Amino acid sequence: MKKFVIAAVAVTLSSGSAYAATANGSATAEVVAPITLTHTPAATINFGMFAAGTGGSVTVTTAGVGSAGGGVTLVAGSINSADAFTVSGSALRGYTIATAAGTVNSGVNSMNFTTTPSAATGILTAVTGTGGFTVGGTLTVPSGQATGSYTGSYVATVLYQ
Repeated sequence: MKKFVIAAVAVTLSSGSAYAATANGSATAEVVAPITLTHTPAATINFGMFAAGTGGSVTVTTAGVGSAGGGVTLVAGSINSADAFTVSGSALRGYTIATAAGTVNSGVNSMNFTTTPSAATGILTAVTGTGGFTVGGTLTVPSGQATGSYTGSYVATVLYQ
C-alpha cells in the first residue's frame, strides 16, 4: 500500500499544470519586381573632338554640356553628350545609383575617365514603376595624346534601398 500511495503522489505531481504557456507568432513577406537597368540605345558619354595640346581634361556634365581644361582645346562644332539609363521595378521603391570609372582605347593608346550620375538616388514612379538618370564624366587627356577614335565602357549599378 505504501508503494501505491507514493506512486499516486508522483502521478498527481507530474500531471499538474505547468508554469508554461504558448502563443502563435506571425510572419510576413512581400515579393517585389526585380530592379532592372537598361542602357538607352545610342546614348553615350561623348567627350567630343579635341586637340590634346599639353594635356588636361574634357568634362561633360550630366546635361551633356562639354568643356575643356588645361592645355586641351575643344574643336569648333564638337558634339558632347551625356549617357542615359532607364530603371524599372516596383512602383514607388527607392534606389541608389553608382557609376564606375572607365577607359577609352584606340589600338594600344588609352585614356581614363571618371563618371558622375545625375543623382545618387531615385524613386520609381507610381504609375509605371520606372525612373531614369544620365551620366556625365571627366576624361583625363595626357600631353601629346595620340590621335584616333577612342571607345570604351564603364559600369552603372542600381540597387533597391
